[in-house]
Amino acid sequence: MDKNKLTISCACDSNYFTHALVLIRSIIKHSSDVNIILTGIHLLPEQIDMLDSLPVLFVDDRVDLPATKTLLAKGVDEKHPRMKTLRSRLISPRVCYTVHSKFYNADNLLNNNFTNILILDADSIVRGDLNSIMNLLEDHDLSVSYQPRRPGGILPIEYPVFKEGVMLVRSCTAMKLFFSKISKKLKDLTFLNESKKLDIDSDSEVMGETYCNMKSNIRLVNLPTIYKDTLFTAAGVIWSGKGDRKTTAERYIKLYNTYLAQ
Repeated sequence: MDKNKLTISCACDSNYFTHALVLIRSIIKHSSDVNIILTGIHLLPEQIDMLDSLPVLFVDDRVDLPATKTLLAKGVDEKHPRMKTLRSRLISPRVCYTVHSKFYNADNLLNNNFTNILILDADSIVRGDLNSIMNLLEDHDLSVSYQPRRPGGILPIEYPVFKEGVMLVRSCTAMKLFFSKISKKLKDLTFLNESKKLDIDSDSEVMGETYCNMKSNIRLVNLPTIYKDTLFTAAGVIWSGKGDRKTTAERYIKLYNTYLAQ
């Protein structure tokens, strides 16, 4: 595997496997000269078998965490569909781990000398050649969609609101330290005595805090909307599934079903 190529990484559990499969097929259609790595958390044997014919490096993660919903989402992202009801706020430690795996994967890839990394949520769909996104790395270390935080929320106002479902990362000392710190903190929350503080949105809090502590050393750029298109427009290169919006958007559903049927 050429570590200087664009390396695309995503993670999913068995519930999101079909989304990851659609993502992989969409990448293959539009961007052949890339590395694709899928981390599967407790996938079913038949799901793993479906990857055999695809040009993807599969990482089988059997992390020992309960799948029972014993945690209650605090609401860092208060507009997320999961916050609508008490029942939908219930989550499991394993789901938290799966959501946070994007940071573990980035940390691991940087430590293994991959130079150009694109982290994608499993429910993304690629609609164009991704090689053009590499231009963002010429003058920046981290490309991610973000905006100022509104006052009155749970987190400090100085923490940017990062939309980390799509992150473009250039290998450098600052990024290695950045993702190492985030990964360690999230693992501490997940596996050590701080587990009672674990939340599905812990990654948003930890990323914001770490960025504020390191921002003088990070060359950050706001990711252009075409690479994180949550409105599923014709111009979007990456459609990024936003909460329950993807289940009601006809354009997303149609394209999803097209790739799923292949």
